[in-house]
Amino acid sequence: MRDEEFRSKFIKDGKATWRTYVIGIFVGAAGLLAEHYFPGGSRSIIVGSAAIIMTIIAKRRYWRFAAFWGTLTVLAVLQIPLMMACKGLLDEFKFGFMLLLAVADFFVISLVIEVVADWLDFIIMPDSTGSRHDV
Repeated sequence: MRDEEFRSKFIKDGKATWRTYVIGIFVGAAGLLAEHYFPGGSRSIIVGSAAIIMTIIAKRRYWRFAAFWGTLTVLAVLQIPLMMACKGLLDEFKFGFMLLLAVADFFVISLVIEVVADWLDFIIMPDSTGSRHDV
């Protein structure tokens, strides 16, 4: 799917489409439920989820590869102890640290996915002439 086609599903004529609202409502409801069932613990859930969601959206060119989803799953599982370790800092510094941690986490996850993609060489495919090109 081309970028323009993908974007047009979420933004059309400069306005958000119904898909954008559904995603926003779903994420908001999930955050409220997390705060209700895990009082004070939802900050770490929100940070970890935001990093994973940002990575999925930013790396959509890899969606068709199983190695992407496998790597992302392993990284999501590894985030559980990281977020548990950062809970005290998240409670103390609130939003500023949440934003910093989410962005840093996003960059680390993206870097790992790029390294794995390069290592497995599942993005660069040989074409019919035997030369290599970007998909």
